[in-house]
Amino acid sequence: MRKMYANRKEQFPLPEFVAPESPVIVSLTSYKHRIKDIIPTLISLHEQSYKPDLVVLYVANEDLPLVTDEIREYCEVRDCEDTKSYKKFNGIFDFPDCCVVTADDDLIYHTDWLKTLLRASQLAPNCVAAHNTFILSNWNWGGVATRMANRRSIQGMMHMYVMTGAGVLIPPGVADQLEELHDAHKFNPYCDEKALTALLYVKHIPVVATSMNSDPYHHEAYRNSVSLWDMYNCKNQELRWDETKKWLQSHKLL
Repeated sequence: MRKMYANRKEQFPLPEFVAPESPVIVSLTSYKHRIKDIIPTLISLHEQSYKPDLVVLYVANEDLPLVTDEIREYCEVRDCEDTKSYKKFNGIFDFPDCCVVTADDDLIYHTDWLKTLLRASQLAPNCVAAHNTFILSNWNWGGVATRMANRRSIQGMMHMYVMTGAGVLIPPGVADQLEELHDAHKFNPYCDEKALTALLYVKHIPVVATSMNSDPYHHEAYRNSVSLWDMYNCKNQELRWDETKKWLQSHKLL
């Protein structure tokens, strides 16, 4: 297995990065219990090696008074109906001719997080690109099969589960095929990634994973992002808290 991955980059070399022709929009949401702590996430999006044309934060109408002037310095704020975590999908429909990338409000994203997604999209322009994926299957294939399939999926796959907080890039022209996302929150209000995954599957929209050419599980640009979960809940501090704390201190946020 180690030998199989030794020459992965040589087998599927990443092309030289070319900036996309379409504008790049990062779309995320937050709510009243977390919006006060969103600044680190917004700063990390602002500091990407490839800058998005716009970062849009969608908040429920009733949460709009909680948005501070500091938050508005880093993003455009749009109020909307409270569809829970599905609010991040509003960017797909507000900017149908753009590359729209979903994000969470509790991650400090690695500086190459966005560029890596765009490069994967460049490699497979008709696919949705995602950082964190696994194969949907009735069989218990396990991680090895997932990595092997990723390795062979240079054109994308139709049965990949996508994690929206890790980063999912929706290419231009796909919005009209995802209209059902408008009402998906009524059936499962707290699992937007299941709804998106199911819709991509039934609409035969392929997914390409950024992990094809690097880390067998996740691309380092996502794997090296750090979670603010530790700061909020004081859990798993032995895992990522040191990195999170260091980043926050360097930005004078802690």
